[in-house]
Amino acid sequence: MHSFSVRLTVRASIFAALAVFTVSGAYAGREASKPIPHWFIVTWERGFELQQAHESVTRAGGQVRSFQKATNGAVVYLPTSEAEARFRRDPHLTSMIPDSVMIPNTEEAVFEPDFNCLDCGGGGNPNPQVIPTVVSHVGAFPGNTPYTGAGIGVAVIDTGIYSGHRDFTRTDGTSVLKQNWFQGYSCWRDEVFLPNCGDSEGSTGGHGTAVAGVIGAADNAFDLVGVAPRSTIFDFNISTYNPELCYPAQFCLRESYAVDALQWILDHHNTTSPHIEVINMSFGRPLSPTGPNASLDSLLAQLAAQNVIAIAAAGNDQTTTVSQRVPANNPNLMAVASTTAMLGSDGGAPCNSFPHVVADSASWYTTDGAFNPATQTGVTISAPGEDREDYVERGTCSNDANRICLTSADCESPGTCTTTMCAPWHVGTLLLSALNGTMRAAGTSVSSPVVAGVVALMKERAASLSQTLTLQSARTTIRDSAMLRTQIPYDSPYTPANGTGYTFDEEREGIIWAPGATQ
Repeated sequence: MHSFSVRLTVRASIFAALAVFTVSGAYAGREASKPIPHWFIVTWERGFELQQAHESVTRAGGQVRSFQKATNGAVVYLPTSEAEARFRRDPHLTSMIPDSVMIPNTEEAVFEPDFNCLDCGGGGNPNPQVIPTVVSHVGAFPGNTPYTGAGIGVAVIDTGIYSGHRDFTRTDGTSVLKQNWFQGYSCWRDEVFLPNCGDSEGSTGGHGTAVAGVIGAADNAFDLVGVAPRSTIFDFNISTYNPELCYPAQFCLRESYAVDALQWILDHHNTTSPHIEVINMSFGRPLSPTGPNASLDSLLAQLAAQNVIAIAAAGNDQTTTVSQRVPANNPNLMAVASTTAMLGSDGGAPCNSFPHVVADSASWYTTDGAFNPATQTGVTISAPGEDREDYVERGTCSNDANRICLTSADCESPGTCTTTMCAPWHVGTLLLSALNGTMRAAGTSVSSPVVAGVVALMKERAASLSQTLTLQSARTTIRDSAMLRTQIPYDSPYTPANGTGYTFDEEREGIIWAPGATQ
């Protein structure tokens, strides 16, 4: 799924994606999802009791790791091909897909935590607080609306969150992150190799930490401020430790853990304090070849029916649409595409003759797809996923034609970078780093939590008026109040004429505008 951007290549496998951070050494091709041998996500027909399901698995010679009662499904282990064949003969099965780790192989998964990071912190004395461009550009800076997300729980399903970051502590001493809420821990996790909470991508700057900061970084004296700084964030860590499948990282995201996390939220969202009312999912995978995830689809439908609103990153593969991505293709969530927030510049000769990329352009890497009112699928809204894009000279690696590079340092040794064209390149926005302080990165992984934060503001407003905010009413309000709807996003200049680039999807849905969404 996707990741951020900067000079450090982050190869964290994010459920095929932590939705989207980018950096040098991005891949022009799609990211891969890798099946975990012998593990499957399955569902049975309604009325087939869980005890019967358990017996079906054990008769085949397998084991059940977890049940999802809301979907009549399970995550199962079948140790041999013979056991799998026996299990597939169960006439009551309705779906069966491999459990997967998602290894991002595109710019959406590329992570650049230090790109042009002259104003980034990194520990030591706190930096004076700044408002990230992606926050200010949607009108969500402190005081611009009467809402802060107070009393609203937001689930961040991701790589985990570094709870020790100074910008998760408010001026009154309270924490942005919910404390000691799951079996004595301050995070939910499925993985036995994660005995403690934290960001599994922390050594390279983190992903979940940055996503959480976009939503709820505290309005204090240093670092950044999020869209909904008084919201309460619940950390759902769906990382798995698997150095072989996650190579060259040790951790990546596991699809079945996302299913288990959604089941937990469905069971408990009304008993947490505050209630979990918003979910952010900055991850994803290609629909093909694995196919749809029936358990995930069912859980999202049931959560939407209970007015828990899920937001997902559209993806960082500009060659596809959201209809080709899981979970962004689901009608029971809001998929978010990425745009620029500022006027770009050029990267010097030989690219200084190109026109600057204007603010509110579709990001060169973003997955897109016009919203279909009949099916409720497609991109609901765009939001900034980066500060700007600059024209730079870029090319591909001599030993990997699919790997985009700016310099030879972006290529695996002994490859070299052969520059071939001038094209837009992302300059990330300021984000919280799991190494403390801040970093820069870009992607739909950033755009999604911008919208999740605004939905938290909308939930607070609805509660103050004793109203119920449903997925449908939130979607309608966000689209109707969007900034310059029918006019933006402008087309990315990175088009198929000069590479496998952005293609206009025939809708200019606008960019989310917090003051309008909370009126």
